[in-house]
Amino acid sequence: MLIDFSIENFLSMKDEVLFSMLASSDNSHEYNLISDKKTLKKDRLLRSAVIYGANASGKSNVIHALNYTRNLILNSSKNVPGEKIPFYPFKLDSEQFSKPCKIKVDFIEDGVRYNYGVSLNAEKVIDEYLYYYPKGTKSIIFERSNTNDYKFTKDKGKQRSIADRTLENVLYFSNSAQQNYEKTKIPFMWFSRKLQMISSERMPREITVEIMQENEGIEDWVIDLLYLADFGISNLDATIKKVDVDELPDHLKSFIKYETAKEQEEGSKKEEKNSIPEIKKADVKFYHNGRDKTGNPITVPFEYDDESEGTKRFFSLIGPFTESLKKGYVLLVDELESKLHPLLCEALLSLFNNPEINRNGAQLIFTSHNTHFLDVDLLRRDQIWFTEKNEGGVTDLYSLLEYNPRKNANIDKGYLNGKYGALPFIGNLEGLLK
Repeated sequence: MLIDFSIENFLSMKDEVLFSMLASSDNSHEYNLISDKKTLKKDRLLRSAVIYGANASGKSNVIHALNYTRNLILNSSKNVPGEKIPFYPFKLDSEQFSKPCKIKVDFIEDGVRYNYGVSLNAEKVIDEYLYYYPKGTKSIIFERSNTNDYKFTKDKGKQRSIADRTLENVLYFSNSAQQNYEKTKIPFMWFSRKLQMISSERMPREITVEIMQENEGIEDWVIDLLYLADFGISNLDATIKKVDVDELPDHLKSFIKYETAKEQEEGSKKEEKNSIPEIKKADVKFYHNGRDKTGNPITVPFEYDDESEGTKRFFSLIGPFTESLKKGYVLLVDELESKLHPLLCEALLSLFNNPEINRNGAQLIFTSHNTHFLDVDLLRRDQIWFTEKNEGGVTDLYSLLEYNPRKNANIDKGYLNGKYGALPFIGNLEGLLK
């Protein structure tokens, strides 16, 4: 479970921004909260949160920052000497290029609270730490400062040996986990398995099909959700098959072969890749209820591409949604409402906010333009966040709670009237046509 996250000097976030899933003392919609008395004592966590903002205000950057952190941690141990670390400083102030990106993540895994932090630039890791609370009291797993200065209080000999083999452009957190050090491996797996991202740009059907095949019982959930969502679908068949590159359209075939050749050319820096990557394709058929010539009920198969864009988007989403609920993931979704009716989005959100369905502490964090969720009958005030850019192009992130609106306030109307900021300033477009 995610407690909170902060980042500084990343994309549009020049100054530190803090996003928190810690609930306020407000007692409204208590079913939207997760209680973990063993780990958090009196504190409670939110099951879901939404981020609003104008286009280019940085709302997507907030969840991309969490995904960036995940990818950084998962891939850092692969770096070779002299290789650049992915580094995306705030570009509208040249001074930021010489300053590090700073990240902090506070989370719970396997009943234990962890604090991870790192400061880095394109050349090296500057500072890094990992703390945990095995018995409710903060304890050091490791501290790293000035790139190569380490402090250990646990397993000093083993950790020192790993530190001596950790390059300056590699996270110690990642390297030690890859070397099977238990105290970093467990929180590392939270980033690897429990933190998942869905982009608004591409959400292939293959993900849902693979999830259905790998997890017993999820296929039944998917079919039930498709039926309840009123798509007229009563059943489905789904398989995954490997595709030979030569079977692909010419433009895809050329692109894949080019990328593979480029990777092989860089083999002196990276692990040699001698084969074209495995390509998978999902074959999906949906069955709709129909009638034959005599009026008897029959099921009619539809190919995946014959379905509406909304049906395909919903199918692509419900695999990750279902798996997240079953396994207690933190799911990040950019533009949840893309191609979906607002009531369908509300139904997906309600899965996370329902403690009888969400029994494993799963959390949903999503961005949206749809003001349908700005409803105090649906979400608590601390579940609603906004992003706004100032004149210097810097993203500010803040919660609706900061405005302390009345519990019966019309948040939707107030937002569109500019009461909470985070709206685009639109000039006189008609004037351009005169």
